[in-house]
Amino acid sequence: MEELLSSLNDDTSPNVAYSPNTTKSPSLARNTTTTNTTNSGSRSKHTLNLDNTDERSNYYSTYHARPSELDRKTGNAETAAELSKNSTTSTTIFSPSSTFKDLGLHDKIVEGVTKMGIEKPTGVQVESCGVLLGGKGNTNLFVQSETGSGKTLAYLLPILHHLTVDAQTSKLKKIDRKMGGTRCLVLCPTRELASQTILTANKLCAGSFNWIVPGCLSGGEKRKSEKARLKKGVTILIGTPGRVLDHLQKTESLLMALKGKLEWVVLDEADRLLDMGLGKQVEEITQHLKANSPGSGRGRDGITWRTVLVSATVTAELRVLAKERIGGGKGGWEWARGKVEAEAGGGGGGEGGKGYEASTPHQLSQSSLTVPAKLRLPALTAFLAARVKEGKKIVVFMSTCDGVDYHRDLFSACTPIIPSSKESHGLFGSVPILRMHGSVPHSERSSTMSQFASSPSCVLLATDVAARGLNLPGVDWIVQYDPPSETSDYVHRAGRAARAGAAGCALLFLLPSEARYLDVLKQKGLKGMKTLSLSSTLNEAAAVCKEVTRQGLKGGSGGFRDKESKKGEAFAKRVHEIMEDVVTEDDKGRKAQAALVKREAREKVGKEDDDKGSKRAWKEGDREAEKVMAGGLLAKGRKAYVAFIRAYSAKEKAMKEDDIGGEILKVTGKRRSENLAFGAKEVEMEGGEEGGKKEVRKEGKKGKKRGAVEEGGGHGGGKKKRTATGTFTPKMVEFEKPKFEKPKEKNLKKKEATTGDKRKLMMQRAMDLGGMNAM
Repeated sequence: MEELLSSLNDDTSPNVAYSPNTTKSPSLARNTTTTNTTNSGSRSKHTLNLDNTDERSNYYSTYHARPSELDRKTGNAETAAELSKNSTTSTTIFSPSSTFKDLGLHDKIVEGVTKMGIEKPTGVQVESCGVLLGGKGNTNLFVQSETGSGKTLAYLLPILHHLTVDAQTSKLKKIDRKMGGTRCLVLCPTRELASQTILTANKLCAGSFNWIVPGCLSGGEKRKSEKARLKKGVTILIGTPGRVLDHLQKTESLLMALKGKLEWVVLDEADRLLDMGLGKQVEEITQHLKANSPGSGRGRDGITWRTVLVSATVTAELRVLAKERIGGGKGGWEWARGKVEAEAGGGGGGEGGKGYEASTPHQLSQSSLTVPAKLRLPALTAFLAARVKEGKKIVVFMSTCDGVDYHRDLFSACTPIIPSSKESHGLFGSVPILRMHGSVPHSERSSTMSQFASSPSCVLLATDVAARGLNLPGVDWIVQYDPPSETSDYVHRAGRAARAGAAGCALLFLLPSEARYLDVLKQKGLKGMKTLSLSSTLNEAAAVCKEVTRQGLKGGSGGFRDKESKKGEAFAKRVHEIMEDVVTEDDKGRKAQAALVKREAREKVGKEDDDKGSKRAWKEGDREAEKVMAGGLLAKGRKAYVAFIRAYSAKEKAMKEDDIGGEILKVTGKRRSENLAFGAKEVEMEGGEEGGKKEVRKEGKKGKKRGAVEEGGGHGGGKKKRTATGTFTPKMVEFEKPKFEKPKEKNLKKKEATTGDKRKLMMQRAMDLGGMNAM
């Protein structure tokens, strides 16, 4: 995408400052060029002298190397087929000797699980049932296990047993739907995860105790219908923080259902719920629950429930905040980790943890692909084309919503490059290209999930909204086209594959300047990362898309004409040309359509009698023309490129040692590490070589200061943003107060006069209400 937009951008200049992380190539006629380098989290300028043979050779061998040269530098590069063989099915997550009956669950619950097609419990389910159904009646639980290990049932099974079976007599206790109230609250970070959880809860309750009624509050429907559902009674309430908080503030029936009856609070993907984006909402929900509890008051915390926190990645900050802010009454905290054998203080990643070695399935085949900026898009196209030909399902993660929209529209507008006998449309023929991000309507996202599950082969382009907790059936490959901002995000993205013991592969795209990110992953315990060969990836696609390769060889230059070993490069060149032609033709059509809209406005101007009407008509025509151009591929591509640069945020520190130290990667945005909402420090960026120097970001033209940074990157400003979990205001970063000009004397006098008039009215109203004492 970047190279394509760079070639089409009219503002590109040969003497523009060049960064290894961007795609603008320096002019060969220039003797020097400027690069931006990373040094301990700050940006510093470095002059590259092209007259120096060593510097020039190192520069071109790093950022403009041919695929075969890159493979030689990385060494031990493997093909995609070899990487796929490294991943096989596994049964290690399942308990070898236990059954659901052995967990102490009621027979009806065991029957309900069996109806769901689940035969054996996983290790984390065995441990969680042992803790929550054990002798201690007030124990709280951290559930930490690898992705795809059944953590949803790990808390639903013991909670359902606790709600329906008397612990003293072992007899069933019937809960009336309306009078029984809401006994369990489950919070999920996204609508998709909430919908998936309510589906699991409905199946489990329908097959066991049908008088236990689950309900969901995740938006996507009218508040009136949700209120009606709450009035009828919901025993297990599942929802997103924004929607739940909205009903706690406005729906009295929900407060009455929770008062004195809430027994369980579950935070699914707790680390995501407690970070900067959603942490404030979760804190407000907790405050509402405490204030509404009959146990609240002086010297009492108001906590009447037990807390369960669930995540594959638990940090040291999360443990402290969970105990201090979320609460769990007087009960202690225990762990359920499945096959993980670690003490409570380790194994959770982050500070004080041992890393994420136990957070990803051991059968997951992980690999990386180092690609120069100009080959990123052809390499992605080549990889997807070869996997689609094999009938695979692929999920591609990108950093921004604009990037997802642009790539999906671009792929859909291209002619098929894979020969097929079926009706073809889009780059990959009959294979659907889907999208999912926070700005997509809920109905479309639900349809996308259904279509992805039913398609034998599919490509899904998504942001991190699909990275948490979602069980995407049949995923073969996870491609992280943009590296994530946190190591935990890498774990959750890769965890969409190889779930429940199935085989799966994960691929990470890196620029040459991002190679040290692999050291970060190693330091976090993610070892065994293989290397995918770039030349084999391109050559494999060239063999699949023979006509595209033939066209590339026919018009080839640069030394690869008719050479068997250079077919991959010919394929990459031709893919670039195809996409550039598509964008250019779309832009021409948009300009013609915009001109037509303006012409219609001119005709309307001739019918107007007054000058004001003429001006309005001209402005309306210009607005319509702008809308037409904004919907074009070129405008979307430029918007996606800007969003990509702004989301190119600083990566978290790997270690404090000097061998790696400092910020490893992208340094134009914010850092999301250590930004938990409760007790978090200000987002700061360390200075250069001086050390200890603190500064805040400044963006915009002529020193304009932006007052906030949205969680997730890509957009600044303090405006409220609509997300999958509702509307929230991003946390503000404090800047110096702007200097305003003094108001003019006339305006000041008017303001004083207005204030005086209001004061007189207030005094008169106070006297009317019963004298001056009313004031």
